[in-house]
Amino acid sequence: MTATTPPAVAVAGESPPPLVHLAFNLYSTGFIAATATGLRVFSCFSSPLNKVFARDVEVCPEDDGGCGGGGWKVAIAEMFNEAFAAVVFRREKGGGGGTVDKICFWSIPNGRMYCMHKTLPFDGAVRGVRLVGEFLLVAGDERAALYELPHASAPPKKVKVVETAANPLGLGAVVQPDGNARFVAAAPQRMKGMVQVHRLAEDHVYVRAHYSSLAAIALSADGRLLATAGSKGTLVRIFSTSDGKLLQAY
Repeated sequence: MTATTPPAVAVAGESPPPLVHLAFNLYSTGFIAATATGLRVFSCFSSPLNKVFARDVEVCPEDDGGCGGGGWKVAIAEMFNEAFAAVVFRREKGGGGGTVDKICFWSIPNGRMYCMHKTLPFDGAVRGVRLVGEFLLVAGDERAALYELPHASAPPKKVKVVETAANPLGLGAVVQPDGNARFVAAAPQRMKGMVQVHRLAEDHVYVRAHYSSLAAIALSADGRLLATAGSKGTLVRIFSTSDGKLLQAY
């Protein structure tokens, strides 16, 4: 018997768009999944997963000055809880001059999404964002900016800007211990393999974490511990954020 190639099976409809970003919220009770033109939020408290809401950003009523439309596409989405998210939008510049990014903050009450009309212009490409309580850490190519987010309609306040090494992975971390006004933030330092840790009104701490480039940065919820991973090998190291002392290596 001669083997034959089976006929192709036609698939109804178009293929779903690819994911551009996926992130869990602070407590891992839900996650946000983003395509270039849509956002989905899921709760992890059900099986199968419960979709809290779905939104096509291309039909956002705001056009060029708002969040959707005008050539803007979703690049990154970060969720603090199931009611608040930060979304990075990216648009091609005219004449092939690269891209421009902006950040919108979204409130998600009653399973719907609304633009809060708080946008942050950010010079250069945004590589990563971390949203925790009242603070937003924005990681760019060679710098990181920390913003405080007022509860009212006031614009976000820039708290600190630091220079970093090249950061294509958008590495960075920020926590708000005990939900008070203090913060602990971590980002790559300008020297390869080093991490800088900052606190409100306190001196920074430099940590020699690895001799290779950084692959991951994380902070404990209370801000006392820093976890890092290097790009070579599988070594994970734990440091004290108060003095940079190495506490554990795996």
